[in-house]
Amino acid sequence: MNNLIKNIATLLKIFLGAFFVFSALSKFVDIDRLNVYIYSFGMLPFNLSVVASWMLISLELVLGVLLLTNRWHRITCMGNVLLLAAFSLFLCYAQLSGRTDNCHCLGEMLPFSPVQSLLKNAVLLVLVLFVWKYADSERHIHVAIPIAAMLLCAGVIYFAGRYGWLAMTYLDFQYCLTLAGVTLVPAILFSTRFWNRWWSIVVLAGAPVVAIFILSVAANWIHSETEAMVDQPRFSQAVSPDGPLAAAAIPEGRKIVCIYSRTCSYCRMASQKVSMIQQRNGLDASSFVTIFPGDDTVGISAFYEAGVNRYAEFLLPDTTTFYITRAQVPLVMLVDEGRVVEAFSHSDISESAIVDFLKQ
Repeated sequence: MNNLIKNIATLLKIFLGAFFVFSALSKFVDIDRLNVYIYSFGMLPFNLSVVASWMLISLELVLGVLLLTNRWHRITCMGNVLLLAAFSLFLCYAQLSGRTDNCHCLGEMLPFSPVQSLLKNAVLLVLVLFVWKYADSERHIHVAIPIAAMLLCAGVIYFAGRYGWLAMTYLDFQYCLTLAGVTLVPAILFSTRFWNRWWSIVVLAGAPVVAIFILSVAANWIHSETEAMVDQPRFSQAVSPDGPLAAAAIPEGRKIVCIYSRTCSYCRMASQKVSMIQQRNGLDASSFVTIFPGDDTVGISAFYEAGVNRYAEFLLPDTTTFYITRAQVPLVMLVDEGRVVEAFSHSDISESAIVDFLKQ
């Protein structure tokens, strides 16, 4: 009977390891929404909210690897208990603050409210305590198990995106697969006799953080450094007195001009972020202009998430929008007297740039 309980506890430990890896990868695929969610509580500026997301995902990956490889049993279980306790305290705060939206514990794949996530954490905590007490901490885990777990987690995320359960571009999945591959390196090392070498520990602690940092910076670079995000001549023509956006009075002073598609999930995310930046920094709402392609207002009200400010809205012909944005939406532009000074996509919207631009 004791051996049976040990075997069950050890299998549960592997399951928990795979779950933490899956949780981290799900957050990473949805990291922009996670950034916005953390930022929405007003505790951290946006840049630090991004760093908090990176560290949270990295910590889950490290604990997942340690569970999968059955190393440092006591420290690993204690770390999981502390992490779940910290998550639960935060979720209690979210619930008491009246937040009932997705807490992004598993990204957008399995949207949980704070209460639902607290119940999930309670189950996980019971499992971790059971594993801590009964799992065979001396058993060697074959290297094939962490490899299979990583591939399984990445595969589930791929199929979720492939069949529409998760809003994800092919590039998002490439980044997710890259992070899983990088995390697999310390997982393999910790399944071999090299697991207690100092350089293996450095790889375990540093690989996820470095990979997330590089991949996040690469994603922002792709969006923000692309040449000619905006067709300035066509934009100037559209905002001129004879253009379709003449009523928006964009050439008068400094404006934040946002172009969204009403069916684009990334546009919704960008509108959330822009709204929070405006509200938190007390920026003049009249300096913000929202543009939708098309010739009617159908679907615009459904576009906005709860709590998102609506600014002056204008319509722009589809063809004109296509050329101005070079077929890239969302597009958030800092416009000074009709001239685009800087442009952002959903992932690289800069709070400091917007605040400095409007307060100069």
